[in-house]
Amino acid sequence: MSIDPNEEPAIRAQAVDWLRRLEATPHDAALRAEVDGWLSLNARHRRAYDEAASLWHQAPEPETAPDAVPSVVPDVGPGLPDGPVLWDGSKARPRWWILAVAVAAVAASLAVLALPGVQLRIAADHRTGMAEVREIALADGSRVTLDASTAIAVSFTATRRTVTLLSGQAFFEVTPSRELPFVVTTRGVTVSATSEGMGSEFDVLTSEEGVAVAVRSGAVTVSEQALGAVDELTPGLQLKLPRNRGPLLAPMRPDEVARWRDRRLAFSGTPLREAVGQIGRYLETVIVFADERIGDMPVTATVDLRRPAEALRTVVGLGDGRVTEVTPYLTVISSRR
Repeated sequence: MSIDPNEEPAIRAQAVDWLRRLEATPHDAALRAEVDGWLSLNARHRRAYDEAASLWHQAPEPETAPDAVPSVVPDVGPGLPDGPVLWDGSKARPRWWILAVAVAAVAASLAVLALPGVQLRIAADHRTGMAEVREIALADGSRVTLDASTAIAVSFTATRRTVTLLSGQAFFEVTPSRELPFVVTTRGVTVSATSEGMGSEFDVLTSEEGVAVAVRSGAVTVSEQALGAVDELTPGLQLKLPRNRGPLLAPMRPDEVARWRDRRLAFSGTPLREAVGQIGRYLETVIVFADERIGDMPVTATVDLRRPAEALRTVVGLGDGRVTEVTPYLTVISSRR
């Protein structure tokens, strides 16, 4: 489906407003005639209305706030059943409010995706598409494996080798050089390979949630623009730099680093929002959290990226949530309670 980011959000918002008004006064013949007239103007109005109505009818009735949820979730494999929409049940709200939140989030996503997509195409030297994993050979013999929906820019000079991770996730296998440091930069974070006797192998993830670095072999130094030097990482360590929070250092088995290269992802106490973001690079859909609170739920699981829709249902189920595919281009995540 071709979406015009400049026009579609306004049409979707109008569709939500019509549905809200019809629910408030279902027997208003004049209002019904206005809606019919709006729908007859063009096919985009009808499509937006039908999609909004689909979500409307699947939205749960108002609930009470959920009970406290456990901080540790057991490790389970894929195979959880499908479920309907999840939403914020912190207090009773009419269904039109739930729908408006979801549609507004989609509209915002469409608006912000248009310009950055153009900027990435201009800035990137190498890019991958949805569900595409590709290995790149650099001029110095180093290799970079790009995860799905990832973009990098490469700048080699006489004094330094620099790769900028513009989006997504990448695994770096660095050819050692005493004279030319190898540096990866992303979102104000700098990762520098420090091993001289052997090439370093490390993974870097960048997202709206922050930056994560894990080392498979060798060593790297991680520094952050605001904090300065953060830590030196050796094999078996992962450093997370979440937005608006301090750095988190955790053990990670070297053979678990960059499991996505084998089309598998391992999560251990990972916030649901972060897990969904990684799986979402393998799905051709906009994913919306109708209940933002469950995005912080920790999930622990190993999922198969060859079946990304099933992987999504698995991690969302662990976060006590459910998934509803409203259209092939819109998926809603809400709370099960």
